[in-house]
Amino acid sequence: MATLEVPIELKSVDDAGNFEAYAAVFNNVDLGDDVILPGAFTRVKATRAGKLKLALYHDLTRL
Repeated sequence: MATLEVPIELKSVDDAGNFEAYAAVFNNVDLGDDVILPGAFTRVKATRAGKLKLALYHDLTRL
């Protein structure tokens, strides 16, 4: 399986280590035939800002 590494667009970091970033590739068909369109995270940012956890390598035991 081919993999692709892309840079993360880091928006900001505060003194506590909190950050805002996109870790998604827009307009790309993934292995599940899904496409993330620009603007896909607008509602999540407005309603869940600061309340999402980051899982290392999609491993929910490594939050």
